[in-house]
Amino acid sequence: MHTTLEKLEDIQRATIVNSTGITFSEFRKQLKPKYFTVWRDIALGYVVLLLTGFVAIAAQGQTMAIHIAAGVVCAGVFGYFLAYLQLFFHEAAHFNIAKDRKRNDTLANIFIGALVGQEISVYRPIHLMHHRYLGTTEDTEHSYFDGLTFKYILESMTGIRVLKVLSSREKVMKSKEQTQQRKLSNVNSQLLLGAALNGSIVIVAMLMSWYVLAASWTIGILVVFPFFGAVRQLLEHRGEHANKNQDYTLIPHGEVNRMFGDGLLASTLGAAGFNRHLLHHWEPAISYTCFKELEIYLMDTQVADFIQSRQTSYMSTFLSLFGK
Repeated sequence: MHTTLEKLEDIQRATIVNSTGITFSEFRKQLKPKYFTVWRDIALGYVVLLLTGFVAIAAQGQTMAIHIAAGVVCAGVFGYFLAYLQLFFHEAAHFNIAKDRKRNDTLANIFIGALVGQEISVYRPIHLMHHRYLGTTEDTEHSYFDGLTFKYILESMTGIRVLKVLSSREKVMKSKEQTQQRKLSNVNSQLLLGAALNGSIVIVAMLMSWYVLAASWTIGILVVFPFFGAVRQLLEHRGEHANKNQDYTLIPHGEVNRMFGDGLLASTLGAAGFNRHLLHHWEPAISYTCFKELEIYLMDTQVADFIQSRQTSYMSTFLSLFGK
């Protein structure tokens, strides 16, 4: 028997049972993080970045037309896969990239945080508040408060939205009581390390006369990367009936989560389980490597109709929200 739900949270977990009589609590015990899968997926991101770098270098000795074409394509790929890799920082915030929590944080800072200038201990409390306050005026990750307009896209591609996000997070960290011994801030050693690392890539490329690489990496990290990060979050949480003229810092937006499927776009733009974002917000502690199993199980329970009603794609969601 299936039931009509407004939110998955409206049903008690203890009542969920599949057609063979397995309760959710019994099934939940089977879901363990698959760390090999996590690091295989992270490695894929780095491989794509390296191969794209080789393409940019190879294009250097070609015509100006090829320089421009290669630069545009490489910038897009660089930015897209930097956004892809950053999603595993989110997985680390939930302690799911290594069994040991200290090692989890060390690996996150080295392999992801250093590349994008973020510190896991700073990001984690901000993100956990996003889970706690999703859809309310207190949400700490609220790019979806604004409508998907040309202005939003322009701000995402020019660094304006990044500055807004960082400013908002600084205010949150200053206003909330902190239990950490050190004061948290986005301006930290990881940010400086990220700036130095990315700056070094550009400087070395220039010194080697790899101008296509230097230009495409710069555009990728400063323009394309923040664009995909901002738009992706909006597509995950922006309501179909949200009003672009409404100030959701004053009026609650409401909780919205979606499922985006397994296609190539969904699996990369929504890497690390973001393509099944509804399941993540319902059970944040579960590793994304278990989401497919979880979805299959739930589709054989009384919540199947609700899960199916939230199935969509990034492209169709973009088209339905654009201009609203």
